[in-house]
Amino acid sequence: MNLEQLSAQMPHPLLPVYLLLQQQRPEQPGPLPQPPPMPVLDDGPHLAVDPLAHQCDDMTFFLGQPGHDALLRVVSCFRF
Repeated sequence: MNLEQLSAQMPHPLLPVYLLLQQQRPEQPGPLPQPPPMPVLDDGPHLAVDPLAHQCDDMTFFLGQPGHDALLRVVSCFRF
């Protein structure tokens, strides 16, 4: 392991030590670590939900936002 070469590639200082793996459970199938499998790229669960539920959520947020803004204006008038 070339510490000077690795130090040049890192944004922070490196210490002149490293760890050596002695044992692993479960055993690694080969000499190099295997990357985890890629996630499934599909449309996701959001399409299975009722569109009316999304509309109700959006409408609740839309109607509740002016009340929230008014409350913030009233509270901001008071100095604590």
